[in-house]
Amino acid sequence: MESEIVVVYFTNENNVELAEMSASYFKKYSKNLKINIVSNRIPEGHVKKYDDIDYFDAGVEFDSSGKHFGETMITYLNSINHDYILLLCDDYVLIDDIKQKDLRELIQYISCEDIDYFGFDDTNSYSSKFPKQPYKSSCINNYSEHFILKNNDDEYLYSVQPSIWKRKSLLKILSAGISLHDLDHTIESLRVYKDIIALENSLKSHMTYLNKDIAKTIDYFIFAYVEIVRHGVFILPEINENRSEDEIQVKVIRDIINEYEFKNDALLCKLLYQNRP
Repeated sequence: MESEIVVVYFTNENNVELAEMSASYFKKYSKNLKINIVSNRIPEGHVKKYDDIDYFDAGVEFDSSGKHFGETMITYLNSINHDYILLLCDDYVLIDDIKQKDLRELIQYISCEDIDYFGFDDTNSYSSKFPKQPYKSSCINNYSEHFILKNNDDEYLYSVQPSIWKRKSLLKILSAGISLHDLDHTIESLRVYKDIIALENSLKSHMTYLNKDIAKTIDYFIFAYVEIVRHGVFILPEINENRSEDEIQVKVIRDIINEYEFKNDALLCKLLYQNRP
């Protein structure tokens, strides 16, 4: 499995430290998985915090609207020979051990069924106008009854929640000028490839906003993760009054702040105070 898939944290030159922090949690909760931090650029003079995480500098100019994503990923994907990537945004943090056996079997299943995209978040539950279609498998997987075939018209056809991509398929649909937001909302130019097989699962991996006590009891699918940043700032009650101290991502963020002693760090200040009065 380790030779077939690589874990990719996509970031940009302004958030490499955030990606490092998130990737460190993936490293903590996984075994023998290669992790890459992929950025349009790695800032000059940046001191890498982890020797066992690889950093990729695509040499692409930063674009404030995110249009550097396409060219950055194309450059990166052309530089590797792995069959699959597990793509994560730089603010996705694991909160428990990866079920390595289940992940290995999922990779085997995806390869056997020749799946192009597999999403870990059930976007059908909140965005699809279409009835769920269980995917009819010819290959065997213990969880395949929970796998859903995505409709080409789904709003989040290629959601950027954690997902496994066949490397060649992602290369096929990407072009320079595509942003992460374009991929997430799957703009029309990305929907022309009708032969792309996109699945997601109806089991739970995404824990953001769940009560922290409930989150601990869920038998999650392969890995459990939370988002820690929304609209450029940490998802905390003092920043967003709709959030609660009882939510799991709030606990995770508090632990991160204490563990990393970010109080005097410029990135932390941005994540805590950006857009606040």
